[in-house]
Amino acid sequence: MLARTLLALLVSTCLLAEAKPMAAPTLEQALRAPLIVVAEFNRHDDEAKPSYFGGVPTWWYVDEVWKAPKEGGPRCGAKREVVSVSWAFSDGSACIEPKDWTFDEERLAKSGQRYLLFLTPAGKGYRTYRGSYGRWPLAKLTKPERAQLQALLGKPLAGCPKCETKTPPERTLRGHPQGMTWSARCRACSHQWRDLEFGFEKKKATK
Repeated sequence: MLARTLLALLVSTCLLAEAKPMAAPTLEQALRAPLIVVAEFNRHDDEAKPSYFGGVPTWWYVDEVWKAPKEGGPRCGAKREVVSVSWAFSDGSACIEPKDWTFDEERLAKSGQRYLLFLTPAGKGYRTYRGSYGRWPLAKLTKPERAQLQALLGKPLAGCPKCETKTPPERTLRGHPQGMTWSARCRACSHQWRDLEFGFEKKKATK
């Protein structure tokens, strides 16, 4: 049922995309997810038939809750709650499955790996914001970087430091092999800046 729902959403997106290209994923949209957690990957449903558009069901242990509804959110602590999350292979912008695409477990997280997940209810479980854009691996981040990230995501989006407009900037998400980054752009004067630069970005740039 969940796979059919996701497929229907993707088809609708493709039909709309003919009139207007799909907007790039942004931090503003990710932060609108009602549930944001740090979770440990447990396993995927090995009886399901994964597909490019339908994804595959996965299960996660919740370690930290960064944002949750006032009622009905998952618990963390001594007895971690398990949540079901659809692992999407598409970010929703593709209308045609890539040529020769096949499922491989290497496309999934490994058991024990931890991610920051931006989740929205879907069926009996959740889905991430725009597929991989709502899954941020934490393995390459230091503890201080995680603390900075949590503090930054917990604050209201500030205005432009150059023209001092109060209009929240547009923060476009960009995917890297090690994690997710974003750059901010003022909607008024087009000034661009970075809220946070991670160590893995600098290491990649020196290679």
